[in-house]
Formats: sequence, C-alpha cells, structure tokens
Amino acid sequence: MTSGQEWGELVTRAVEWSRDRMEAARVDRQRRTDPVFLARVQRQAALEQRARAQQAQVVAEEKYRAKLTRVGKRATTGAYVAAGTAGLGVLDLATGIGGQTGLDGVMPGAPGFWFLSAAVAGLIGWRARATLRTATPPPKIALPPVPPPVLTPGTVGAEEAADVYRAEGQLIAMIPAVDQLHGEAGMSLRATMTAVQP
Repeated sequence: MTSGQEWGELVTRAVEWSRDRMEAARVDRQRRTDPVFLARVQRQAALEQRARAQQAQVVAEEKYRAKLTRVGKRATTGAYVAAGTAGLGVLDLATGIGGQTGLDGVMPGAPGFWFLSAAVAGLIGWRARATLRTATPPPKIALPPVPPPVLTPGTVGAEEAADVYRAEGQLIAMIPAVDQLHGEAGMSLRATMTAVQP
C-alpha cells in the first residue's frame, strides 16, 4: 500500500468521524428540545427520587426496629441481673457469711455490694424500659409524585400506557409493605421495576 492510499484512508476516516459527531450533536440538540424526551427524563428522575425516598424509609424503620430490640434486651437483662444480685445480697445477709470473721462468703465482708449491683442493674433496666415507652417510630417520608407517561389521549397505545402507569403506581405503593414482610422480596421488586421501566 502506498503512502498516498494510507493518507486517503486517514482522511476518509477523519471525515466519517466528524460527520458522525455532527450527526450525534444534531440528534442531541433535537432531543433536548423534544417535549416527550424531556418529560421522560423528568419522569425517570421522579421515579429515582421516589425509590431513594422509599429506601430511606426502609433504612429508618430497620434502625428503629433494631433499636427497640437492643433496648428491650437491655431492659430484660437489667431486670434479671437486678433480681439475681439482690437475691445474692439477701442470701449473703441471711446466712451471715459476709459479716463473720474467718468465714469467706461469696463476697467476703461486702453483702452491700450485691445490693449496690442490684440497684445499678435495676436503674439500667428501668431507663431502658422508659426508653421503650417513649420511643417513637420514624416519620413517614412523603413520596414525591411521579408524572404519568407522555402520550396524548387518542394516540396509539395511550390507553395501554395509562394502564401500565396505574399498575406501576400500585407496585410502587406496595413496595414498603413488601419490605416489611420480606426485605429480599422488596429488593427483588425494586430491581424488577428498574429493569422494566425503560
């Protein structure tokens, strides 16, 4: 191949590349002024914003449930530890082991330690129960509205698109309930919605 042919192929490729770039720019300009395209972009952004809000609601509710579980365990443990240590204190006082010289009890010379431990554990349990009583669930996050698909009434597929939009709205409204029943199913439903929406 001669250098002239190589030069010609190089120029041809450059012209084709610039023509493709100009065509892509023209299409992009048309799309940016196309109301249907703009409405689709807005709808997709609204759907993504709604999905983020739903995910934030799920995370807040999971944190709240985890906090209730943690505080409930602390309250139960505090009550049991307080009862146990108070019982040991009574036992230590009743047998008199702690106060007698020459006899080593469970805590030699300190039956009051059991009552102090019971008081501390009881206080921890009482505070945990008070936290449980005053705990408020996270507020519901308002879901942003999603604009319907842009199809003027009377056009081909307008009725079907409206049916699909209604079904999509029902699915979106159902996702938080599915999350509460089974988190994995909610994630799967979200993935399906993301795959089907385009």
